[in-house]
Amino acid sequence: VGSGEILRRELVGGFKNSMKILRTNTKKTSRGRSYRNFVYATMAAINFQLVSIFLSFSKRMPLTVASLHASTVSRLIMISTMGFCLKSAYDRDRLTGTTFMRLTELITYWFLAVGFAQGIQPDRTFLLKKAKMLFLVPPLLIEIVRVNRLKRKENESG
Repeated sequence: VGSGEILRRELVGGFKNSMKILRTNTKKTSRGRSYRNFVYATMAAINFQLVSIFLSFSKRMPLTVASLHASTVSRLIMISTMGFCLKSAYDRDRLTGTTFMRLTELITYWFLAVGFAQGIQPDRTFLLKKAKMLFLVPPLLIEIVRVNRLKRKENESG
């Protein structure tokens, strides 16, 4: 068995295991699927950035370009890990915990900051169509408000 075959088996096996882990409980509401889709979206963005790294090497671009793409990949890996933690917390009905509320807030603020940074142009104008990360903020803000309301109701009734 050649090294290419071993690499292919590892990639396919890892992909299959990831898909099993990311399954959601169909008896629950769509929020679990939204966390899963969030993880899928960040994983897709990671793949696109990895392609950019390989293309920058094949076009003999400066290493600074590749390092910027690598930095983006590392940030996306961190965010996808946080999204996976939130999905896992949702599956275990632990989203009202303080840790997971803070994690959701942290991800929201990160998307907000990166979105604004993406939208700012060299001439100091702002283009909304370039601020792609801003479009991920509203669902997370809705989740923060929803969980805070649940927490308040629990405190009032308990």
